[in-house]
Amino acid sequence: MAVEYNLVILGDSPVARYAAEYARSLNARVALVTGISSQSDYRYPIGVYADTLMLQALRRGAGERGSGGAGERGSANPKSKIQNLKSKISLAQTLIEGQFEGRSLSALEQMGVDVVYANDKAKVLDDDSNSPGQTSLVEFCGSSTVTLKTRRRNLSSQAYLIAMGGEPVVPSIPGIEQVPYETLDTFFHARNSIESASIESASILIVSNNQQGIEAACALGSLGASVTLVMDTPSLIEDEEANQWLNSSLFALGVRVHWETSIVRLEQRDGQCVAQLEGPEPRVLKEPWALVADRLLFAMGRQVDFTALQLGTVGVAYDAQGIRINSRYQSSHSRLFACGDAIGSEPRLNQRYGEVAIAIHHALFGRALWSNAWLSNLLLRGLKQWLKPALPTIHPPQSPLGKGGSASPPPYQGGVRGGGMAIPNIINVNPPIAYIGYSEQEARQQYGNASQKGRAEGLTVLRQPYGSLDQAQLLGASFSLSTTGWCKLLVLEDGQIIGAYIWGVQAEEAIGVIALAMRHSIPMEELGQLCPPMPSITAELLQALAMQWQRERIKGRSLLFDWLELFFNWQRDWTKG
Repeated sequence: MAVEYNLVILGDSPVARYAAEYARSLNARVALVTGISSQSDYRYPIGVYADTLMLQALRRGAGERGSGGAGERGSANPKSKIQNLKSKISLAQTLIEGQFEGRSLSALEQMGVDVVYANDKAKVLDDDSNSPGQTSLVEFCGSSTVTLKTRRRNLSSQAYLIAMGGEPVVPSIPGIEQVPYETLDTFFHARNSIESASIESASILIVSNNQQGIEAACALGSLGASVTLVMDTPSLIEDEEANQWLNSSLFALGVRVHWETSIVRLEQRDGQCVAQLEGPEPRVLKEPWALVADRLLFAMGRQVDFTALQLGTVGVAYDAQGIRINSRYQSSHSRLFACGDAIGSEPRLNQRYGEVAIAIHHALFGRALWSNAWLSNLLLRGLKQWLKPALPTIHPPQSPLGKGGSASPPPYQGGVRGGGMAIPNIINVNPPIAYIGYSEQEARQQYGNASQKGRAEGLTVLRQPYGSLDQAQLLGASFSLSTTGWCKLLVLEDGQIIGAYIWGVQAEEAIGVIALAMRHSIPMEELGQLCPPMPSITAELLQALAMQWQRERIKGRSLLFDWLELFFNWQRDWTKG
């Protein structure tokens, strides 16, 4: 029997709505099941999307002169700092609401997406008879023929994509039930959170395992709060140099960071939170030590509760980290795909959108469904070749499953060597850090140095400081740290870029151009083809790095260097004055 849809998407987040729009742009018949969570809000999103925009807005505000940023710490009036914080948060919330409305459910319906309300919520959102807290019924049933059952009707589809947003993870720490704590949802997005306590005089303990904890610490430290960050990971960036600069940025803001540290116990004492910590802190040897803070903030990622979906009945494997998937973002059931919080992805917005593209293309074009499989495969191959999707290369958070699973890809598989598209990442500290591809340590291990003999490929590391850029100095009137920063490129002997790290203002703009060069295998000699607008920091960086690369190439070829000197000497001798 024929199915109703090519793809059914489950989720309330902006990423789920983007997935519906993306699949519909391919002319597939799509249904979006929304209202799955009892806390779903059709006007304001909560999750990685809202967190990213909020932290970015606060970081940009902290970088402006006169806003109490790191360059002028303590120079602004504390009351003006709080007023500035409130205005920045209010503006960010307004922008988030506006962008969320730009991909509203009614707009998706006009595109041809069937919107299904899982909790019987009427389209008139102010209808009191349908409260957001009403229990929804969404579950999978069947085995070989999978059907999604909702309160109103059953949905049958060629494939299903689970893109549900999760609830903030709160670790199970002894004594946590006695200590008031906050998450990113309540700390930044609740409209009364800033009124409840003064930020400039508060001591805040942030517990995290991802970059959102770093970004929150940077934003609060810039506003004068006393921030302590506890990370249970040894580092956040693979590149040692970039990680050292990240630590120095936080230190300059007064943020104390404890890496590879965990909280073993919490208790409340005199209205404050007392945390017993355990980690490789040299001054305490192996004994736990205590930290006291006014407010406790968790930024530990998000987790989805799959209990109501009855995934076990259709043979989908999952655990506390999420649904287990392979490199195609396909679960243990061949027709069910997942991305985002559902698989425990890193809280990186561009990675989430990349996961959507991979999952949808494999869901719609991944396998033959007709009885005459040879004709189906021929048509699907033709469609793929015609569409030519530039799918990113993203390593799934779980180990691959099934016969189609593949080994973990290297950090960079772009250009002619891998056929994929590397995804850049940005950490919103002040100034921001953006990076893509190999770290310097991984690249040296893989390719060695350019000076080594007997290797087909070598590695050259190019560095350019921000202090010598004219545009960075001009921005110094508006941004206190505009001349602080550097760019590092990892380049092979044939000019191919395999890694880039940028720490400085507008790093997010420059890394995008470099990612494009990596994607299309543009060598260093031809970076001028990208033609970034001048004057700009991106143009100056690329120009300076290209000239540095040219000098390094000539230095590495002593015979060429000598012949160039002879050539110019001959030209002078035979040129008439």
